[in-house]
Amino acid sequence: MMTNNIKSWFAFLCTLLICVFITGLSVTYQRPKPQYILGTYNGFAAIYKYGEEQPEQILDTRIASLPQNIAEKLREGIKAAAESDLQRLIEDYCS
Repeated sequence: MMTNNIKSWFAFLCTLLICVFITGLSVTYQRPKPQYILGTYNGFAAIYKYGEEQPEQILDTRIASLPQNIAEKLREGIKAAAESDLQRLIEDYCS
């Protein structure tokens, strides 16, 4: 009798854990809202606050000196969710 109770509880707990696991997997990941855009301004790479029209900072990197694919990405604007992401983008694209 005791073993049937233990088996029932074990089955219940396993089912519960499986449901929690499946539910956890189905939760969609939402990217954080961008805080910055690495873009261009008058032929130079520039940093914009997300949603702003004027750059916060104009970098020394001339767009014409970059490979065409990188220059195009900067013209389109590259979103960065945090300042650390922005710094990585600057290192990757403007160094």
